Amino acid sequence: MKWDEVPHLFEDMVSVLLSTLHPNARRIDGSGGDGGRDVQILEDGELHIFECKSFTGRIAPKSPNRRSQVEKSLKTAMAHQPDSWTLIVPIDPTPDEEKWFNGLKEKFGIECPMYWLGRDWLDRQMGNHPAIKRYFVDGVNDEVVRLLREISKEQAALDGDLIGGLERLQNLATRINELDPYYRIDISITGDQTSVSHTPRWKGAEEESPISFGIKFKFPDTELGRLESEKFRNSIERGEAVTVDSQYVTITHASGAIGISDILGKSAKIAIGSTRAPIEQELHGRIVIYGPTGQRKSSLPVRFTQRQLGSRVSSIHGQDKTGSIHISAELVESEFNHGSKYNVKVIFEPVDGLYPHDLLIVYRFASHLCNPNRIQLELGDASPIGDPVAIEGTDTFPDLPITLLEKLARIQAVANEPFSVSSTFTHDDAKQIEIATHLLDGEEINVRESREFIRPIPLEWIEEPEGKANLLSQLENQIQFLLPMSQQFEICGQKLFLGDGIYFCPNVKVDNLEELRSFLHGDKPAEPFMVHLSPTAGTPVTFRLLRDDDPPEFKDLGLVRLYPLSVASEPRADS
Repeated sequence: MKWDEVPHLFEDMVSVLLSTLHPNARRIDGSGGDGGRDVQILEDGELHIFECKSFTGRIAPKSPNRRSQVEKSLKTAMAHQPDSWTLIVPIDPTPDEEKWFNGLKEKFGIECPMYWLGRDWLDRQMGNHPAIKRYFVDGVNDEVVRLLREISKEQAALDGDLIGGLERLQNLATRINELDPYYRIDISITGDQTSVSHTPRWKGAEEESPISFGIKFKFPDTELGRLESEKFRNSIERGEAVTVDSQYVTITHASGAIGISDILGKSAKIAIGSTRAPIEQELHGRIVIYGPTGQRKSSLPVRFTQRQLGSRVSSIHGQDKTGSIHISAELVESEFNHGSKYNVKVIFEPVDGLYPHDLLIVYRFASHLCNPNRIQLELGDASPIGDPVAIEGTDTFPDLPITLLEKLARIQAVANEPFSVSSTFTHDDAKQIEIATHLLDGEEINVRESREFIRPIPLEWIEEPEGKANLLSQLENQIQFLLPMSQQFEICGQKLFLGDGIYFCPNVKVDNLEELRSFLHGDKPAEPFMVHLSPTAGTPVTFRLLRDDDPPEFKDLGLVRLYPLSVASEPRADS
């Protein structure tokens, strides 16, 4: 490599080489001073600085200006506290130059390692990466154009020799990829179309060698041409994606990647992507709904996470914290600065898996998202943007289950057990919520299913013969019973505990009376006898939650209490 013939290319070639060897290498723009850094690598928390000098010949004492340049760059770079500093120059040091270079550490009190990479190293690396020399020195654009044209010819010949043609295409693609150090060229064939795409080989390649185009659009003065022109103009104004057919497009300029100049003067189908992109720092705001007479109806915090910038119109896009309310605000830049005109579109799509309280908030808000209400946007801590505007994209919503959600949120608060729910409710869900609400209101509910209560008879009831006789006499007649116990209820697929309660039946019978007689006529039992009680035909069983004014006896959970049938209603403790 004749380095003395390419001093104007040296820094470009070395920076591309370092980026090829180290994907995290970044070239420093020296237009405002590079701070003693032509290239730097920040990796694993360490900073490595490279200084490129295109000197040829010698860096000897008789060339003090060269040595002073190196020393100045070294001292400047040390302000960045690098973990290493490397001089890259197409000169292999003499013993005297090596002594001078090594002495710089002591001269300037430098602690980090210093390296000199000279001509031998550069020639070896250029041999390992020939695309760099070919690109900068040999000029390969014409060769790439020729290879691309060969690919088109090979594609046309595939029908005659499929296997051989594919092998030749692969070889051509490989040869092309040996020519551009900035971009990897990928070739794909679909039908009669050959597509060539350029992908940066390393981080920052697209910045050092950006691909740029000059494009001329010409739409004919026909109905179709005017429609295409209007679609294109609106998309550019709003930063939206748009595709323009090749009949309306001419390429007037192309640069940045080898072979790309071959499309100059040609027609091409152009696809322009959307400018929508994430907002680096989320923008928080609030949407407020006002009634037709100006009364404030509802508001909801939102966060904007994406923005879209057009030539005339910009927009921001976000949602509430549940992801159920999506908002897009379209702002005309010239008017937005004066807070005068903007359009707001809101989409309500409730998501499953929210807590009842959170779902209730968005349903309440959504109930106002209809005409003739109006909407206003507030951003950050700023004042409202303009006046309230008409709500777009919404009609009157059908009846929303707000009342059910209010009851469900109350149930969850009492149960003190967070659970998520679906955004819609079945008939059974609604019935379960109503039953639980009646209980929380202190009301009784009928236990609809026929059930049997199996409870132990406390031993202290029958320790004395008189107790056995009284119990048997009582159970052989019609009786009512009261049973305090904990009870779970299934609500929207969740088993919830709403509190301790009482089962009550005004007329029960003993299903295992004969076994009970035998038991009471026997010796003193070692353990309680399990009595089976069930309602008589047509007799309801009710359940309610314990009340604060219930006597302590009612709070002995699991202990059955029996009363004569003469007590007409639910007995008190002294019955």
